Amino acid sequence: MAVAPQSLERNLNREVDELELAIDSLLRGQKLYKGGSLTVSAPKGLGTQHFKILRDRYKATGWSDVTWHSDQRDGDYMTFTF
Repeated sequence: MAVAPQSLERNLNREVDELELAIDSLLRGQKLYKGGSLTVSAPKGLGTQHFKILRDRYKATGWSDVTWHSDQRDGDYMTFTF
């Protein structure tokens, strides 16, 4: 049976929702001031397509920028700027 693109899109959105929950749990309890930023570990399984959607979602909630960094020594992490 052929796989429909809508099915793949639903799978991607489901994964993004799960990643968002993981990121939110890392952000909760942090303290931040206007103009400041927070850095959290990127959740396992984060990919480019996931990040594009997540970045849009977080920017829509008031973050001025969200970046994803990949460091061979320190691992992947995300920076959220207020």
